[in-house]
Amino acid sequence: MIETLCMTGVKNEPTVSGAYACVEEFFVCLGKNKISLPGPPKLAKNHAQAFLATRQDIQLFPGLAAYYGHWPLDNAVFDPLKKFLQAL
Repeated sequence: MIETLCMTGVKNEPTVSGAYACVEEFFVCLGKNKISLPGPPKLAKNHAQAFLATRQDIQLFPGLAAYYGHWPLDNAVFDPLKKFLQAL
């Protein structure tokens, strides 16, 4: 899922890894408080939306977030996707 890939990039990017850590803590807290959440793969979308809520722009979809530079697209985690798209 694209959200999983984007969040992996965020996790590995020092400039935004703090926000990633907060998102992870948030979901741990939800679990401890027995808040019902969807399972995979939908949970990945929730994680991405929680991360995007830490950005200055509001109500971002993953594609729009990429346009505004909120995903670290220079991170190596995106290289296989870039190669795939270039091969099309």
